[in-house]
Amino acid sequence: MTQTPALTGSSVAGSTAPTALFNPRTFDASGFDEETRRVLLATIEWFEARGKVALKRHHHDRTWYADFLDFIARERVFATLLTPAAEGGGDADKRWDTARICAFNEITAFYGLGYWYTWQVSILGLGPIWQSENAAARARAAGLLDDGAIFAFGLSEQTHGADIYSTDMILTPDGDGGFIANGGKYYIGNGNLAGMVSVFGRRADVEGPDGYVFFAADSQAPTYELIKNVVNGQMYVSAFHLHDHPVSADDVLHTGREAFDAALNTVNVGKFNLGFASIGIAEHAFYEAITHAHARVLYGRRVTDFPHVQQMLTDAYARLLAMKLFGERAIDYFRSANAEDRRYLLFNPITKMKVTTEGERVIDLLWDVIAARVRGGHVLRDGRDGHPRAAEARGHGPREHGARPEVHGRVLLRTGGVRAGAAAPRAGRRRVPLRPGPDARALEDPLPGLARAVRALGRPAERGALHGAGRRAPRAARQRPAGREPAEGPGLHADAG
Repeated sequence: MTQTPALTGSSVAGSTAPTALFNPRTFDASGFDEETRRVLLATIEWFEARGKVALKRHHHDRTWYADFLDFIARERVFATLLTPAAEGGGDADKRWDTARICAFNEITAFYGLGYWYTWQVSILGLGPIWQSENAAARARAAGLLDDGAIFAFGLSEQTHGADIYSTDMILTPDGDGGFIANGGKYYIGNGNLAGMVSVFGRRADVEGPDGYVFFAADSQAPTYELIKNVVNGQMYVSAFHLHDHPVSADDVLHTGREAFDAALNTVNVGKFNLGFASIGIAEHAFYEAITHAHARVLYGRRVTDFPHVQQMLTDAYARLLAMKLFGERAIDYFRSANAEDRRYLLFNPITKMKVTTEGERVIDLLWDVIAARVRGGHVLRDGRDGHPRAAEARGHGPREHGARPEVHGRVLLRTGGVRAGAAAPRAGRRRVPLRPGPDARALEDPLPGLARAVRALGRPAERGALHGAGRRAPRAARQRPAGREPAEGPGLHADAG
């Protein structure tokens, strides 16, 4: 069985052991061939050169990533990674290789969901084209990739979603072997600038599965109406409508049952990428959460020293490793699949579903680390009463979906360094009392000292001795814990850009 190249093969502090999580400081892609290494490392360098400040600004301003697409075209990234060998024109570096595709998934998602998204929907758009017997369409797609084009997958509709049995994209025969297409599609990534949009529809004159048609449309054609971006974000998720759009024989990719199969096969191949995007996002959030927690001091201790926080970080790390290990094995089964070896049929859907949901669990754990949340409905707080997780834990209402941290917009950089003590908390930070909830005894297992403090808060006579009755604590109590300088790691890097 073909083995997957390790996604990390770097040395840290003189060690030859590979790092478990992706780290842009140390990643060297040594498990891949030279051209793949060049592409992956060039991509990392591009993001690093942009810097955290610029990337976050573009995310919040919802700036279309034209600069990223310029880089993709200049370095021929999509052309190298997404052109099958049969369409590569003799270029030995062009091939469809699941291992390096998944490595690129992880890297782009690590730096921002929008950058991964334009790559992901291009893969979906290319799926029906590479499966087609239409040589002219395949050659056109290969040429567009060389030119740096992106692609789109026109399957979903606003009314029917991805229910391909009920598509309202109607193709009427034109009498010359082609069709006239009319209808709309909704939630189609890259639909604003795609060189080719693979569109699913049905014939007006044929009922049932025999009437299905997959065809290629040009997003810049005058009969292609781009209606709007249906999301308020950096990526462009389009709604478009075709008005008497001509579909020639060279544009038809699949007909009948083959069109139906091409839709399902494309989803099976393309959606596999979701698990590896979740890994990249969660890895970045892991570094950010550790950095944030390590820089906070509550009750004279760094948040990362609290046992319950260490437990949550350990849990998140273990889940991340399990996600990566399962994903690596799934890649192997995908690459070695044949008529006799069909293990991918089990591992593919589990990667799409379980790895992504485990990624959500990792993010939830890291959110609790950021909030310094304690079991039993209590929260260690630094005075920010509006913190959504703190409000939820105190029973003030459910967490709002939009209040979760924007993990996708945060970017870890290896550019620059950290000044000595730069991430350390200010000396003399005022201690905020822990507010008791309905059951202070729930704190006894993870934090017995704080449980006693909570109970003491209920006795006014002792409150002054415990917390200085709201005044600043004595200098001795405000000293930084000895030997707890900020640990330099992937999450402690100066902003650039």
